[in-house]
Amino acid sequence: MAELDFVFNTGAAWTDLLGTLRYPYTEDPLDRLTSPERLAEWFAAVGLAPTAPPGDDDLALAQATREALRTLATGALGLPLPPGSPDAEQAVRVLGGVGAPGSVFELAGSDALRPRNPADTRAALARIVASATTDLGHHPQDFGQCSDPGCRKIYLDASHVRKACCDTCSTRLRVRAYRERTKRA
Repeated sequence: MAELDFVFNTGAAWTDLLGTLRYPYTEDPLDRLTSPERLAEWFAAVGLAPTAPPGDDDLALAQATREALRTLATGALGLPLPPGSPDAEQAVRVLGGVGAPGSVFELAGSDALRPRNPADTRAALARIVASATTDLGHHPQDFGQCSDPGCRKIYLDASHVRKACCDTCSTRLRVRAYRERTKRA
């Protein structure tokens, strides 16, 4: 897997959006949202492709929204913020500026209902913010943070058992623990 590949293993679109910034707790995080085209690709992958393609301002808004959501999530889960994260007041301004998701469904035929593509990036982000707000407001205990210090990704864990977001991080944790045990022995 290439470093810039999107990863969809966290259980929710908003946590996958957080995952577009890899290694947020390190001095050199890796941003996978590097262009409006990459943002459009990510939206399409999560089923929120906006009708109007994203531009440079939309990319900046998506990155700001992602980091504001990280502030919201870490606060709701009682976790420390990564360096350079917006404080709560800044996060409130960003998330409030995204707005309401608008109409999310449309009639398809005489009695079929289907999701409507968002009109633009702001509408797509509004749906993500609404989802995060609902998840964190109703069941924050179902989210965890990866124990791998290099990752620290937030993920859905209704089982409350997992220690890592994915098999790769789980393997890294097991190998690290094994090496520590053998070093002490």
